[in-house]
Amino acid sequence: MELEDVVAGLLAAQAPVDARVFKLVLRILQSGRLLPQKLLLRSKREGAWPALYWLLQKVPSEECNDAVRGLQVELSTPPRAYRGLDYNYDAQRLVRRPAKKDDLWRKPPRSS
Repeated sequence: MELEDVVAGLLAAQAPVDARVFKLVLRILQSGRLLPQKLLLRSKREGAWPALYWLLQKVPSEECNDAVRGLQVELSTPPRAYRGLDYNYDAQRLVRRPAKKDDLWRKPPRSS
């Protein structure tokens, strides 16, 4: 299995839509180890092309490295009959920030 298959599987039409998945996929895209044409073919095969296109449009400028910019250029044509995703997502969640105590997802332990 190749990295392009992993990305296509994570963004496949039948896969659950989750903000953590989008963040993981962005980190994979930023690695620069993906071939754009192979990624396009695999994402079309799995029905992930609309989600991939949507995600590439959402990436904030501070998270766009050369690998992401290259993918944005190579995959700039929207899928046929593209309507976007019906998912309310703040693109600022894709920005890397150091963790703070107030932002942690775990609830503090209950005091007895």
